[in-house]
Amino acid sequence: MPRHVAARSYFEHEKRAYAALKAIQGKGIDKCWGYFTCKFHARELADDREVAVIVLDYWEGIRLTKVRVSKLSAEERQRFRREILGIINQSFENDIFFPRITEHIIWMSSDNKQARLRGLEYSYSPAEHGLGDEKKSQIAQQHVKRVERFLALYGFT
Repeated sequence: MPRHVAARSYFEHEKRAYAALKAIQGKGIDKCWGYFTCKFHARELADDREVAVIVLDYWEGIRLTKVRVSKLSAEERQRFRREILGIINQSFENDIFFPRITEHIIWMSSDNKQARLRGLEYSYSPAEHGLGDEKKSQIAQQHVKRVERFLALYGFT
């Protein structure tokens, strides 16, 4: 797939995800303020002349792999676990699926230790792939179990 086609696809998937998850913007996912495209007529490669931009809020956080779990209380660890599983389940309920959910797209806010899911550009709609309800449910359950395992591994129990 040409680079510009892949970039446009990521943009469209991310845009769709932010619209579908509007209810949790600024809480479980970043707040999306809008989107636009910029044209750079002087770029050498024609494929690089148009860039799609999504404007998100500035948010200070820590990637899950960098969180110092030992510094968190048992209550904070349990709350974070509930929050991230809730965000993921809400994504699935709104037909926002991911090829794979890894610890690299799960973040914790620096100030109040809230969970956030990032990396929505990698999301997809099950309808694009002809997935029915049974297959969607299977995939969602597999992802949730995987996330539960690595949350436990990192100490979020």
